[in-house]
Parts: sequence; C-alpha cells; structure tokens
Amino acid sequence: MDTVDSGNVILSVSESLRYLIKNNISELSSETAISFQSPAEIENVNETKLLVYLYQINSNPYLRNTSAGINFHSASAKHLASIETVIPPLAVDLLYLFVPYAKRIETELIVANKLKQLFYKVAVLKADNLQGVLKQTGNANINIAPSELSIDAMRNIWMGFQNKSHKLSLTYLLSPIKIPSNMVEQEDMVMEVKLGNPV
Repeated sequence: MDTVDSGNVILSVSESLRYLIKNNISELSSETAISFQSPAEIENVNETKLLVYLYQINSNPYLRNTSAGINFHSASAKHLASIETVIPPLAVDLLYLFVPYAKRIETELIVANKLKQLFYKVAVLKADNLQGVLKQTGNANINIAPSELSIDAMRNIWMGFQNKSHKLSLTYLLSPIKIPSNMVEQEDMVMEVKLGNPV
C-alpha cells in the first residue's frame, strides 16, 4: 500500500461515480457527458450533461479517533526486535452536487429521475465500480446516501455560483473515504540485558 499514491483517492471516488453513472444512464453514455466542473464554469450546453461537483470535504467524526495499528518484528542476526506503529488513515466524507443540463427541461427531469433510481439501487460503491486507487487504499465499500438539504442551504450553495440561476440539483454523501497516512513509526526493543558479576 505504501507504493500507492494516496493523493489520488478523492479523484478516484469521482472517477468511480462517473464510471457508475456512465454505464447505467443511457443519456449520459458519451465521453463528455459527465463533468467534475462547478456550475459556475458552465456556459452554453449543447448536449445532455451531468455535473458531478464535489462541493465539500468533511472529516468523518466516527473514524477520527481510530487507534493506530501495532506490528511486532522479531529480532534477527542483523536487526533488533522492533515495534512498528502504523498511523491510521485520514477518514473523510465527500458531499457532491449533481446537476443535470440539457436542451430540454424534460430531459433534465429524466436524468434526475434515473440518477435517484440508480443510487437507490446501488447504495454502495464497490467491486467493479471502484476506479483508480480505491481498492489498493482500503476503500472497498463506500456508502452513497442522500444528503437532504433545506431550501436555504441549497440556495446558499447556488449563491456561490455568480450569475447562475438555481437549477434542479441532487446532493449525496459518500462515506467513509480512507486516505492512507503512509506514516509509520518504528522503535527498537531491548529484549535482554546481561549484567556482569558483582565485584
């Protein structure tokens, strides 16, 4: 696991969502149909499109105090016995805004409908849907849950997209995401002390 670039974990989650949606919603099957851009970056839309916009990253409150792992290494001819402390991964929750765009509002409603159905059916990202470094970094199961925002909370998000009108949007929480610390602390152990004969 130490050889895996843990800096790609969050990107791999977004890529996994793109893979899942692209392969299950026919309107979004083209290579350019799913984008990670924010609504502020979208101008003229000439095709049916879905923004998968990561708008917030939170520390996971339940895994924040996970204990460190302890490994014991026996002594050898060349090395003292040692205790290795493996610092636990950073656990985070990702909040996504899904915004469908199309030439016709009817198509946007169809995409939103199919997206809700898909996440109802597939409530966990796992197995073949995992892309990038997720499997190698211990992210074998990632929960997908609706994040029901109030009208005011949704309005506040859209106010951050200057000169953009509020559009139909879906919000989902993906959790937990584990980002390896790649931190190991090692201490040698003195296993035996020989005392000389008293004078």
